[in-house]
Amino acid sequence: MHAAPDGVSEVVWMRLSERYGSLAARVLEWASSHPEWLQPVSSEESVLRVEVMYALREEMAVSLCDLLFRRLDVGSTHTPSEAWFSALGDLLTSEGGWDKDRLAKEIASVKACFARMGF
Repeated sequence: MHAAPDGVSEVVWMRLSERYGSLAARVLEWASSHPEWLQPVSSEESVLRVEVMYALREEMAVSLCDLLFRRLDVGSTHTPSEAWFSALGDLLTSEGGWDKDRLAKEIASVKACFARMGF
């Protein structure tokens, strides 16, 4: 494994390398013009803003369920908090091109999935 790029901690780099393999550096490239994307969506989950944007724009995630369960693997073991959903919603509406109506429908759908899973 290569050393962590500038501005990225070893812990974050290891997690990204494990998740994305040889594409980890490419994921980080998405933050080159948005350094704030190197921050977590919120302090409650380790997912970085850049991972969300990469999943939306490069991997073409089509829904919040797709984003959380397939692309980011958030929610496999627990339901993220309301604060995390709120922070994610802010990112999706400000940078992801989602409007508030779509966001509300997507969150309702994801919460129904969590309820069916018993979380």
